[in-house]
Amino acid sequence: TDLPAGESMPDFKVGIIGCGQVGTVLLTKLLEVKEQFHNLKMIVSTRQPLAQTLLQEFGVEAIFDNQKVAAESDIIFVCVLPSQVQEVFKEIREVVKDRVAASKKDKMLISPLIVCTCAAISYQKLRLMLSDEAVFLRTSISVPVLKEYLMRT
Repeated sequence: TDLPAGESMPDFKVGIIGCGQVGTVLLTKLLEVKEQFHNLKMIVSTRQPLAQTLLQEFGVEAIFDNQKVAAESDIIFVCVLPSQVQEVFKEIREVVKDRVAASKKDKMLISPLIVCTCAAISYQKLRLMLSDEAVFLRTSISVPVLKEYLMRT
Protein backbone atom coordinates (compact mmCIF):
# COMPACT_ATOMS: atom_id res chain seq x y z
CA THR A 1 0.00 0.00 0.00
CA ASP A 2 1.05 3.55 -0.66
CA LEU A 3 1.55 5.70 2.40
CA PRO A 4 1.29 9.46 2.55
CA ALA A 5 4.56 11.30 1.96
CA GLY A 6 6.81 11.25 5.00
CA GLU A 7 5.08 8.30 6.64
CA SER A 8 6.57 4.84 6.96
CA MET A 9 5.17 1.47 7.85
CA PRO A 10 5.19 0.87 11.59
CA ASP A 11 7.35 -1.93 12.93
CA PHE A 12 5.66 -5.30 13.18
CA LYS A 13 7.00 -7.33 16.06
CA VAL A 14 6.82 -11.09 16.39
CA GLY A 15 7.53 -12.51 19.84
CA ILE A 16 8.42 -16.06 20.74
CA ILE A 17 8.21 -17.33 24.30
CA GLY A 18 10.31 -20.47 24.56
CA CYS A 19 13.19 -21.31 22.29
CA GLY A 20 13.29 -25.09 22.50
CA GLN A 21 12.73 -27.31 19.48
CA VAL A 22 9.54 -25.69 18.19
CA GLY A 23 10.53 -22.12 19.03
CA THR A 24 13.92 -22.56 17.38
CA VAL A 25 12.40 -23.94 14.17
CA LEU A 26 9.86 -21.13 14.06
CA LEU A 27 12.55 -18.51 14.61
CA THR A 28 14.80 -20.07 11.96
CA LYS A 29 12.03 -19.89 9.36
CA LEU A 30 11.19 -16.30 10.34
CA LEU A 31 14.84 -15.32 9.92
CA GLU A 32 14.85 -16.93 6.46
CA VAL A 33 11.90 -14.83 5.27
CA LYS A 34 12.54 -11.68 7.30
CA GLU A 35 13.62 -9.60 4.29
CA GLN A 36 10.26 -10.22 2.61
CA PHE A 37 8.52 -8.23 5.34
CA HIS A 38 8.86 -4.51 5.86
CA ASN A 39 9.99 -3.52 9.36
CA LEU A 40 9.72 -7.00 10.88
CA LYS A 41 11.27 -7.14 14.35
CA MET A 42 11.69 -10.25 16.46
CA ILE A 43 11.95 -10.71 20.19
CA VAL A 44 12.51 -14.04 21.94
CA SER A 45 12.23 -14.91 25.60
CA THR A 46 14.44 -17.85 26.46
CA ARG A 47 16.08 -19.00 29.65
CA GLN A 48 19.11 -20.25 27.73
CA PRO A 49 21.97 -17.68 28.03
CA LEU A 50 23.89 -19.18 25.10
CA ALA A 51 20.83 -18.92 22.86
CA GLN A 52 20.40 -15.28 23.91
CA THR A 53 23.94 -14.46 22.79
CA LEU A 54 23.62 -16.31 19.47
CA LEU A 55 20.25 -14.79 18.62
CA GLN A 56 21.48 -11.25 19.20
CA GLU A 57 24.09 -11.85 16.49
CA PHE A 58 21.18 -12.34 14.04
CA GLY A 59 19.48 -9.11 15.06
CA VAL A 60 16.95 -10.80 17.31
CA GLU A 61 16.25 -9.22 20.68
CA ALA A 62 16.86 -12.15 23.03
CA ILE A 63 15.92 -11.84 26.67
CA PHE A 64 14.41 -13.85 29.51
CA ASP A 65 11.33 -11.72 30.11
CA ASN A 66 7.97 -13.14 29.03
CA GLN A 67 6.12 -10.00 30.11
CA LYS A 68 8.21 -7.81 27.82
CA VAL A 69 7.52 -10.12 24.89
CA ALA A 70 3.78 -9.95 25.64
CA ALA A 71 3.90 -6.16 26.02
CA GLU A 72 5.75 -5.45 22.78
CA SER A 73 4.70 -8.13 20.26
CA ASP A 74 1.89 -8.02 17.73
CA ILE A 75 1.95 -11.82 17.45
CA ILE A 76 3.09 -13.90 20.41
CA PHE A 77 4.07 -17.51 19.78
CA VAL A 78 3.98 -19.54 22.98
CA CYS A 79 6.34 -22.46 22.34
CA VAL A 80 6.70 -24.08 25.73
CA LEU A 81 5.89 -27.51 27.09
CA PRO A 82 2.26 -28.10 28.13
CA SER A 83 3.44 -28.32 31.75
CA GLN A 84 4.83 -24.77 31.46
CA VAL A 85 1.87 -23.04 29.79
CA GLN A 86 -0.03 -22.22 32.98
CA GLU A 87 3.01 -20.54 34.56
CA VAL A 88 3.81 -18.57 31.39
CA PHE A 89 0.20 -17.41 31.07
CA LYS A 90 0.18 -16.40 34.74
CA GLU A 91 3.24 -14.22 34.02
CA ILE A 92 1.77 -12.50 30.97
CA ARG A 93 -1.95 -12.41 31.91
CA GLU A 94 -2.09 -8.81 33.20
CA VAL A 95 -0.01 -7.48 30.30
CA VAL A 96 -2.29 -9.14 27.75
CA LYS A 97 -5.44 -7.96 29.54
CA ASP A 98 -4.09 -4.38 29.62
CA ARG A 99 -3.28 -4.50 25.91
CA VAL A 100 -6.73 -5.86 25.02
CA ALA A 101 -8.38 -3.12 27.09
CA ALA A 102 -6.17 -0.42 25.54
CA SER A 103 -6.99 -1.63 22.02
CA LYS A 104 -10.70 -1.27 22.75
CA LYS A 105 -10.20 2.36 23.76
CA ASP A 106 -7.76 3.32 20.99
CA LYS A 107 -8.39 1.85 17.54
CA MET A 108 -4.78 2.65 16.53
CA LEU A 109 -3.62 -0.05 18.95
CA ILE A 110 -4.02 -3.73 18.23
CA SER A 111 -4.72 -6.58 20.54
CA PRO A 112 -1.96 -9.19 20.32
CA LEU A 113 -2.60 -12.49 18.59
CA ILE A 114 -1.50 -15.39 20.78
CA VAL A 115 -0.45 -18.54 18.91
CA CYS A 116 -0.07 -21.51 21.25
CA THR A 117 1.80 -24.54 19.98
CA CYS A 118 0.59 -26.79 22.82
CA ALA A 119 -1.93 -29.06 21.14
CA ALA A 120 -2.51 -30.93 24.40
CA ILE A 121 -4.36 -27.94 25.87
CA SER A 122 -7.84 -27.08 24.62
CA TYR A 123 -8.79 -23.67 23.29
CA GLN A 124 -11.25 -23.21 26.16
CA LYS A 125 -8.61 -23.99 28.77
CA LEU A 126 -6.16 -21.57 27.13
CA ARG A 127 -8.78 -18.82 27.36
CA LEU A 128 -9.46 -19.66 31.01
CA MET A 129 -5.74 -19.56 31.85
CA LEU A 130 -5.06 -16.25 30.08
CA SER A 131 -8.10 -14.17 29.21
CA ASP A 132 -11.47 -14.81 27.65
CA GLU A 133 -10.95 -11.67 25.56
CA ALA A 134 -7.56 -12.66 24.15
CA VAL A 135 -7.35 -13.62 20.49
CA PHE A 136 -5.93 -17.14 20.16
CA LEU A 137 -4.78 -19.56 17.54
CA ARG A 138 -3.96 -23.04 18.70
CA THR A 139 -1.80 -25.20 16.52
CA SER A 140 -0.61 -28.75 16.62
CA ILE A 141 3.05 -29.25 15.76
CA SER A 142 4.55 -32.70 15.60
CA VAL A 143 8.21 -32.38 16.54
CA PRO A 144 9.23 -35.66 14.80
CA VAL A 145 7.49 -34.60 11.57
CA LEU A 146 9.00 -31.14 11.87
CA LYS A 147 12.49 -32.57 12.27
CA GLU A 148 11.98 -34.85 9.27
CA TYR A 149 10.85 -31.89 7.15
CA LEU A 150 13.88 -29.86 8.20
CA MET A 151 16.25 -32.67 7.29
CA ARG A 152 14.85 -32.63 3.74
CA THR A 153 15.07 -28.85 3.25
